[in-house]
Amino acid sequence: MQVHDTQTHDDGKDLEASGRPEPQQYLEETGVLRLLKEGADPNTPMSSGGSLLHLCARHDNVFAAELLIDRGLNVNLQDEDLWTALHVACVCDHADVLLLLLLVRNTLQT
Repeated sequence: MQVHDTQTHDDGKDLEASGRPEPQQYLEETGVLRLLKEGADPNTPMSSGGSLLHLCARHDNVFAAELLIDRGLNVNLQDEDLWTALHVACVCDHADVLLLLLLVRNTLQT
């Protein structure tokens, strides 16, 4: 299993092809809001197969993660290593994102 590094997940083909800024720039709250206002599908995978939620988990951005989840992002999306954002939050020791993802997953299962 590959260790998740910034280069693997920050190379979003779909986002780059559209002429938009790099995916890590979307982690800023205004960037996520702008992306969603433009009608972007938050479930669109990046080249690694992960999602913007994977980046939120890596960078401990709870606010952006909440925005994406509220707009219908699938919290169970997996990257090329079959990791979900929950895995990334655990490995990066980001307790706030981890708690959010656990709460959302628990809500979805009930």
